[in-house]
Amino acid sequence: MSACLTLDDAVSDADLVIEAVYEDLSLKQRMFEQLDRTCPDRTVLASTTSTFPATQLAMATGRPDRVLVAHYINPPYLVPLVELVPGEGTSEETLGAVHGLLTGIGKQPVVLRKEVPGFISVRLQAALLREALSLVQSGAATPEDVDMVIRTSIGRRWAVAGVFEVLELAGWDVVSDIASWLFPQLESSSELPAVLRERVERDELGVKSGKGFYDWAPDSAEDLRRRIAHALVEIDGWDR
Repeated sequence: MSACLTLDDAVSDADLVIEAVYEDLSLKQRMFEQLDRTCPDRTVLASTTSTFPATQLAMATGRPDRVLVAHYINPPYLVPLVELVPGEGTSEETLGAVHGLLTGIGKQPVVLRKEVPGFISVRLQAALLREALSLVQSGAATPEDVDMVIRTSIGRRWAVAGVFEVLELAGWDVVSDIASWLFPQLESSSELPAVLRERVERDELGVKSGKGFYDWAPDSAEDLRRRIAHALVEIDGWDR
């Protein structure tokens, strides 16, 4: 592995380039346009975007068959999942080559059957976040309550078995009965919750500003990063 001072030097002989610039569609499209001009014709162009479909990125290139999304989950050196999202023009050869490469280096690729905003991981996280913010805004729970429930119950189960696996144990008849009366009570608004909007307006952005739903000092932020990393290492050990 080596560092390069220019984009041309970095990609001039690359077989695969994974773009990871800021989550801005026009910026990513400009990057893909530049990569398309600079890279060899054989080069596969992938994006780590968690938002934009590969089809929109491929429009900036002359190689739509060799463009796809490869969405890594942070921290990528500890979390094995990579969501592979082909665009409308992505070839099976491209998808298979990237899937094989990722599998060969110990990652766990999952291929989406069609393009949907947010893919799988971000959509699931967003659904949980919307309900968590609703509980806090309504006064039913504090942020600390919500995090405690996730850490000490469902989060522990989901670390070893997914939502479908867990509910297969419960039985879908039971799940159906619960869902029939609970689903209508869940948050379904498409508007940003006031409790989130107000914090952004007050520049209470979390660790980066020193305050969000929690107060953050440098030491406490580092403690959280370390706790997450250590737990992910332990989970990885279980999987092996």
